Amino acid sequence: GSTSLEEVIIPKGYKVLSKNAFADCTSLKKIVINADLDDVSTAAGIFKNAGSNSGDSGLTVIFGDSVGKVPANLFYSSGDDCCHVTELVTGSAVKVIGEAAFYGCRDLADIRIPEGGSLKTIENNAFYGCTSLKGINGAQSLSLPEGLNAISYNAFRGCSSITEAVFPSTLTCIENSAFYDCTDLNSVKIGSNLNK
Repeated sequence: GSTSLEEVIIPKGYKVLSKNAFADCTSLKKIVINADLDDVSTAAGIFKNAGSNSGDSGLTVIFGDSVGKVPANLFYSSGDDCCHVTELVTGSAVKVIGEAAFYGCRDLADIRIPEGGSLKTIENNAFYGCTSLKGINGAQSLSLPEGLNAISYNAFRGCSSITEAVFPSTLTCIENSAFYDCTDLNSVKIGSNLNK
C-alpha cells in the first residue's frame, strides 16, 4: 500500500473493492464512500492497517447520503492488522450497518449519525471490540437515534469505553450479548417498545 495516500473517494457506481486494495496505507486520514458496495469477506483486508493511531492523526470514514448500507466486514480488523478508523460518519440514507463492518477497530471513538436519518438495524458484531468507542455525535453517551429498530448479536460486544447507552422509543429488539463485556457501562435508558 501507499504510505503517502491521505484521502480515498469511492464514487457511485462501484460495487466491489479488490482484496487488500488500501492495506497498509498508513497515512490515510479520510475515506469517503459514495457507492453502494457489496459485502466482503473477513479475509478481504481492504483497509487492513490503514491510517495511524500515532500522535493526533486519525482516520475519518464518511458514507455519503446516497449509500443505503455500510457493507459487512468492510473495515474488519484482527490482531495487529487493525484499521485505525477514529470516526465514522453515516449519511442520511444508511439503513443498515453491516455485520462485523467495524469489528476490531479499536481506535474508533465516535460515530456520527444524522438526526432524522434512516438507520434501522445494527447487525451482528458490527462494532465488536471497538474499545475506544464512547458515544455518538461527539457525546460521551451511546445515544442511539430514533428510527432504530434492532441491535443484533454482539453488535457492541467488548466496547469497554461506553459508560451510558440510551435507546430510542423505536427500538424493539436487542439480541443476546449485544453489550456483553462493556465493562464500563453503568447507565442504560430503555425506550418503551423494547420486546426482547
